Amino acid sequence: MKKFLIVYWGDAESMKEWQNASEEDQQKEIEARGKWMTENESSFVDQWNPVGVNTRVHNSGEVTAQSNEICGYSVLSAESKENALELLKSNPHTIQPGAYIELMEIMEMEM
Repeated sequence: MKKFLIVYWGDAESMKEWQNASEEDQQKEIEARGKWMTENESSFVDQWNPVGVNTRVHNSGEVTAQSNEICGYSVLSAESKENALELLKSNPHTIQPGAYIELMEIMEMEM
């Protein structure tokens, strides 16, 4: 089995829309994501993990806070990229306008 990094993205407009949504609408979306994750949990090495503002460390030693459009990540196990993509087609994250998912194979390296 191969491992894949899934990165959940949402542009500033979709984030604002989420923050301004009613509590009821937010709860519906949370429940849809939870249901999808539960239905597919055997495929995940590491399920949905939200992330905060990133911090950039420069080789000069300077540290800066950077805003980004990353909402979270997961690690998925699948036979192939095609299998992983097929599974992600039903992920409710993409229902939100401006939201999308990126999939990358995690390459195993010997050290």
